[in-house]
Amino acid sequence: MLNVPLYILLILYSLFLVVFVGFMIANLYHINASASFTFLGTLVSLILIVAGAVVILYTFYFLSGTDWSEPLISINTDWLGGLFNGQGVDREIPSAF
Repeated sequence: MLNVPLYILLILYSLFLVVFVGFMIANLYHINASASFTFLGTLVSLILIVAGAVVILYTFYFLSGTDWSEPLISINTDWLGGLFNGQGVDREIPSAF
């Protein structure tokens, strides 16, 4: 039996968050480096930071009771054993000669 655990999704989500935070830091750096402290630029950056924080907080809230050891996908691989030792073949393969 092949089981893919649920925490694989958590790892993928964590990688996404790392990339998101990296882009957020790059955005703040470019605003600071170019000295473009306009009202609109600051407002959009603030909205993005607040939206990111809200998403992360709701993620922690909704996923706090999750059992991450549960399988996400269970694949029955017992049929593969019969293919290689001849037990899975029901009939003879006809010979060409």
